[in-house]
Amino acid sequence: MVVESPVGRRAIGDGLSYPALDLFIHAWDLARSLGMDVVIPAEVIEFAHIVFRPIPSDQMRSPRVFADALAASPDATATEAFIAWTGPDPRWTSATEGSA
Repeated sequence: MVVESPVGRRAIGDGLSYPALDLFIHAWDLARSLGMDVVIPAEVIEFAHIVFRPIPSDQMRSPRVFADALAASPDATATEAFIAWTGPDPRWTSATEGSA
């Protein structure tokens, strides 16, 4: 069985890797918008790099997948470095964070 993925038709196991990884990346997005931190497990980050490594840069760095990678600060956590690699500023905070 095959499914559609950001890089075309893939075997279901490969194709489902993308939405599974999306859950971690968008959990970070949602948590940050609420002023919370999320730690993405090292195993997930390693798996993401394995899954995304074979994808050509012009396919991965597109509106459909990821923005251009940002440079992570030297003191970045593994999660912050991974989020920067996917495009967002890993130290972003909402405008309302800290206000009550």
